[in-house]
Amino acid sequence: MLRNTLSVTPLGSSDRREVSQILTQFWASPRIVSRGVVHQADELPGFIIKSEGRIVGLITYNIKDEECEIVSLNSLGENRGIGSALVEAVVHLAKEQDCRRVWLITTNDNLNALKFYQKRGFQLAALHRGGITESRRIKPEISLIGENGIPLRDEIELEIECSLVPEPIKSLRRSYPILEYDPYPHGIIDPEQVYSRLDMPEECILCFFKEVMQELEQAGKLIPIFNVKSEIGLIPVYKAETDYGMVSLVHPGIGAPFSAGMLEEIIARGGRRFVVIGSAGILDSSIPCGKLIIPVSAVRDEGTSYHYLPPHREVSPSMTMTTALEKVLKRRGLEYLKGKTWTTDAFFRETPNKIKLRRREGCLAVEMEAAAFFAVAQFRSVDLTQLLYAGDDVGGEVWDSRKWSQRTETRRLMFDIAAEVCKEES
Repeated sequence: MLRNTLSVTPLGSSDRREVSQILTQFWASPRIVSRGVVHQADELPGFIIKSEGRIVGLITYNIKDEECEIVSLNSLGENRGIGSALVEAVVHLAKEQDCRRVWLITTNDNLNALKFYQKRGFQLAALHRGGITESRRIKPEISLIGENGIPLRDEIELEIECSLVPEPIKSLRRSYPILEYDPYPHGIIDPEQVYSRLDMPEECILCFFKEVMQELEQAGKLIPIFNVKSEIGLIPVYKAETDYGMVSLVHPGIGAPFSAGMLEEIIARGGRRFVVIGSAGILDSSIPCGKLIIPVSAVRDEGTSYHYLPPHREVSPSMTMTTALEKVLKRRGLEYLKGKTWTTDAFFRETPNKIKLRRREGCLAVEMEAAAFFAVAQFRSVDLTQLLYAGDDVGGEVWDSRKWSQRTETRRLMFDIAAEVCKEES
């Protein structure tokens, strides 16, 4: 069930008995202690989600002194968007009531809660050491050991400033649609709600070199994991056996929108560390075909990145993964260039004036995906870097293909480099 099909309604008096039962089931009693304050949570305002007449999601809150505290949140069905919908309801209510912030307390063992709230825009506000120990004096039924066998000791405070919550739609309006960035973290189609996590390596290579993947398949080094479904057919995602261990491997497609969508699904499935390998057109004819290039930033002359990050001229890859890439190249004694790349949606509109403009601002290369990759990675808080090789030449008076697609040895080398980078300690 997707989040947009869920009906969130205010908690009513007729729901109180069932609410008390749910709180007792999850919290040992309806009494919840946070920062030394006892809340009778079954008497607080809140929101619920029902399915077939039963409560499947519950959130309670307390507004005081222009602050809204989320006191409890419980979902009786995972991966259905229930928790997200309930939190959204409270945050927007708090904004409507001119609250300064929405905050909550979780415990030092609750790794799932830390992940859940931070993905939804909350930030760490404070660590209250010994906070649970103090709460246990008020509520002795609080257990000593929490999730994953972790001793329950500390309170962790998270918050989101209401000023960061998007205003009504009219505030998004700009002169041009491409500038109407919405910082709200969830789309109606949310990858985490649509796709389930899979048992796959977190280290992933996004490889534009089809023939390299075919060679690996023929050598028996690829194990299919799943297929990405699209209107152009099924796109297989593999586990790939390399000299450095198993990695995930997929061809990301061509162009920023398609490749960004591929990256989104791989992240939702479990990918966390990415190396992209591909080729690029060259704006400086003196750069030889096959020269390795590390993009330090991408000029955002495409559309996809503007849906992930606020308008800005450039976007950068992950520092962690890019440092690892440099370490591997230096260890192998390979020469490479570092510089900006120009990401465009329209390779037939790489005009002489545009090329001169990009060259003046420091671009070495032109391609169609880097800015989108970097933006998605930043938005989803994963690590990603890219390695390119110099391909065709668009920097002269006429286009020179330089037989760029026939650099098979360079492509094989780049795959091996990417596999090593994936396993490189940061």
